[in-house]
Order: sequence, then C-alpha cells, then structure tokens
Amino acid sequence: QIFQHPDVTEVAVIGIPDEKWGELVTALVVTVAGSELNEASLIAFAKERLAGYKCPKRIEFRAELARTATGKLQKFKLREPFWGRRRQKGELIMAPRPLGRLDASTPRRLDDR
Repeated sequence: QIFQHPDVTEVAVIGIPDEKWGELVTALVVTVAGSELNEASLIAFAKERLAGYKCPKRIEFRAELARTATGKLQKFKLREPFWGRRRQKGELIMAPRPLGRLDASTPRRLDDR
C-alpha cells in the first residue's frame, strides 16, 4: 500500500529488532527526485489503507535498495545493518554431526523448530 503513494518509487518492508515487541515493522523507501515526503506523512498515508498492525512504525529513506543482477531485492542485505550478526529467520544453524548419521545436530532452519 505504501507503493501507491505518488512520491514512492520503491519500497521494501522488513522487521528490525525491538526491545518491546521483538520485531518492529520498518519500511525502506526510495522516493522520486525532489520529493519532500517525510516519515509522518507516509505513515499516515499507510494507516488510511492498512490495518494498524501492518503499518510501518518506522520509515527510512534510501537512495536505492540492494538488488541482485536480475533485479530481485536482497532483503538479507537490507536487514544486515539492523540485525548485525544476530540470526535471522531462515538462516541455517550449523552444528557438527557424526558422518553417516542424521540426528538432532543436523543443520536446520530457524523456522523448522
């Protein structure tokens, strides 16, 4: 819904660490050249169109968003400044395991717990 704003050219929505809620909905936004769009007005725009829990609580304006050579957003690169070395959903947990056996120490994804 943020993308429907006339001054927004690109947007990526990610979760960033938050002490109270665990994760905070954050939008990374690229605007048209010369736009005077600010965080408060874009959040108000989103609140008119989205449920409260879906609205970003924080907006960060960027010159560009990290993409692959084929144009796909690289969300792991967008999250990295906020999460640092913390584990992110979907990241593999590597643990040594004996050869020839699958057991509890087999690498698993965080969302497979």
